[in-house]
Amino acid sequence: MSREVVVTNLEGDVISHKVDMVTTCGEFKAMLLQHKTKDPIERKILRVELLQDCSIVKMDDAQELGKTSLLEEEAVATVIYKRNEVEAATKADVQTQGLYHLNIPPELKTIERFAFGNCENLVSVTLTQSVTHIGSYAFFCCFSLERVSLGDSVTHIGDNAFCNCTSLVSITLGDSVTKIGNNAFQNCSNLASIILGDSVMHIGDNAFRNCARLARITFSESVTLIGKQTFQGCTSLVSITFGESVTHIGDNAFQNCTHLQSITLGDTVTHIGDNAFRDCARLASIILGDSVTHIGDNAFRNCTSLKSITFSEFVTHIGNYSFYGCTSLANITFSESVTHIGQNAFERCASLESITLGESVTHIGDGSFQGCTGLANITLGESVTRIGQNAFEGCTSLASITIPETLGHTLKKGLRGVSLAIITIPAS
Repeated sequence: MSREVVVTNLEGDVISHKVDMVTTCGEFKAMLLQHKTKDPIERKILRVELLQDCSIVKMDDAQELGKTSLLEEEAVATVIYKRNEVEAATKADVQTQGLYHLNIPPELKTIERFAFGNCENLVSVTLTQSVTHIGSYAFFCCFSLERVSLGDSVTHIGDNAFCNCTSLVSITLGDSVTKIGNNAFQNCSNLASIILGDSVMHIGDNAFRNCARLARITFSESVTLIGKQTFQGCTSLVSITFGESVTHIGDNAFQNCTHLQSITLGDTVTHIGDNAFRDCARLASIILGDSVTHIGDNAFRNCTSLKSITFSEFVTHIGNYSFYGCTSLANITFSESVTHIGQNAFERCASLESITLGESVTHIGDGSFQGCTGLANITLGESVTRIGQNAFEGCTSLASITIPETLGHTLKKGLRGVSLAIITIPAS
């Protein structure tokens, strides 16, 4: 049989709930917390006590309300909410039980290395305006940490500072932050939102690696370098907007971002590292800025949805296996600056039908177009001096190739396994 329990808070508000005799004290506390706040994080650090006849009612969470005095006739109780928060500079100063909120002391400038590492009951943190530096491993493996409020004075987030904070959902970096260290937010698997301030210049290696819920990232105009493996394994990442200051995209920076659909690189990017966008299976569109000179090995390997690519006029080097297995790639526009096509660069690009290489290409690597089963026509520029072994092997649709006169002696190895109807050698 249900009963109505009526309590008041310290402000005099009346709170009533219908409960059963078997409703537990823990369930009743949760009902009372709903009246206090809608914030699920705040509810975790609030404690509920009931005052009756000037004494605190003993309430074990598993105890049934029917076994307490709260359901007695004309019972009167007052609910008291206590926020479990502490002020501390290191975990040695934390003297509390259960989940808690941390306030950093107002005079503290640096949160030291490992200051709160492995504090598994830490739920939220507020940094004061005095803090400028968050040290390495400062909040490492704080598995319950969900919310961090950074002051506007923080300039540096150290290596592994929030690594393995698997409950962290969002973070906003103030405009004073200039550097995000290596592994700073690695394995924050619930991090869905991050706002970078306007002063961030350097994002370290593995900084957001395996942040599997992170969907979008916008780089401010101040970011110049994206480190190695920075966003590798961010499987929910859909879009990226690069600022006009990014010059370097590190090795494996966005590898295995399996939901990434489009990229526009600013005109300042010069270097795309090895494996930078490897295995981004949904990447359908990429626009390379006018300054890209180097595309690293395996850079777009197995980007199976990529349909076209246009190389800027400054690209000179296309790395080994750079577009290997891009099975939807149908159109490639080579600029006149490309001199080197690495080995197996376009192997297994089965949708590719036609290639015209610019006059600057001198080297076509081993197996560079191997297994391009839809490739029907190739025109090689006058500067080609070498076609690598098996460069066009398995191009079963290849019907014609136009080559410079000087290339005849190296052609045989490059066309191994190819049956051609027409080989055209332009007149000198």
